[in-house]
Amino acid sequence: MTAQIPSYIISIPDLVNKYCPQLIACAQKTKGIKSDGAIDEIPLPGEKRIVNVADMYINILTQRVDAIELDKIVENLKIDGGFSHAIAGTIDALYHEKTEIDSSPDGMHRLIMAYICGVPKVGIQRQDVHPIDSTEDEMIQRELAFFKAKNERNAKVKETSKARVNKLTGNMTPEQRELDLACIEAKVHVNDFGVSSDSAELFYKDGHGNMMDVLTNPKSSVYLGVEKFIKYIPLLKMLKTGRTQLDGAIAKVCEILGEDVVLFKKYLKSEQYKTRNKEFWTAKCQQGAGMETATIRLALCFNEWYRAKFNENIVQFEMFESFLDGMNNETNHFIHSCLVQGNPVDKVLLNFYSSILEECMV
Repeated sequence: MTAQIPSYIISIPDLVNKYCPQLIACAQKTKGIKSDGAIDEIPLPGEKRIVNVADMYINILTQRVDAIELDKIVENLKIDGGFSHAIAGTIDALYHEKTEIDSSPDGMHRLIMAYICGVPKVGIQRQDVHPIDSTEDEMIQRELAFFKAKNERNAKVKETSKARVNKLTGNMTPEQRELDLACIEAKVHVNDFGVSSDSAELFYKDGHGNMMDVLTNPKSSVYLGVEKFIKYIPLLKMLKTGRTQLDGAIAKVCEILGEDVVLFKKYLKSEQYKTRNKEFWTAKCQQGAGMETATIRLALCFNEWYRAKFNENIVQFEMFESFLDGMNNETNHFIHSCLVQGNPVDKVLLNFYSSILEECMV
């Protein structure tokens, strides 16, 4: 009798049904994707293990189930016409002696592609084994080490996915532990950091670095700390942006404005704010300064809205002093043009983007 499989190790069918069930219908309905089996045969089947796709498992603590590349999966299947054994290659696996199963530490996306295309079997190669006396922590660390070796060195892994894995596997850095505790105090959930998603006041799919700047990094120009950030949670809950960059920027503008925050809240309820796409606030921002860019644009758009009503500025240039040291000259010119010269935000941005385009075409 085999031992019970740990709850954090789930089969490919269960993984798809839980994290990306829409892919099954997508594969079946998308023209040009073969969904009743592979488009080719398994190369050199005698030199690898041939197993059922449905019998393959994934450790959800060590893999990026939070960041499954849905669009990329569909795109690749369209390009190839379906699942190709030759293109997918042999899938690495670790054998669990205690439960007698195979889990893949780096083949999640390829196994998902096979499953949604109705491919019954794939070729695998066992690269290591979880001995029968392995503890759960030892198995987690073994799969994590393999995953990092195969992915972080050869393919870009999002920082938010790394942070999530570190949390779930007990490998958080001191900075990550501080953020986790800060999120708990603020009742915020950021991709498994902080409180559970069910009890969270604010829920974010990613953005650990952004929340670190807001909650725990005093050197950041957008830093607020937990106590100050909590004051603005009711407002952020109402706005429902779901984005750490934008929420952090909104909270920072509130803090900068002081008593005038009442008017800023009225702006956030106006059509001038509501009709703007969320991407506007950080689009084409200075590299590494998305939240700072959003803070500046929010403040300037609010000022433009106020000036149209009362014919005067409510935002002062001095309010941006803490941001300007780390920003480029274009940001200084942008603020000066909008705030001092009174030019519309959209016009200034359009002229700026046009000048960049012209430089690229020279």
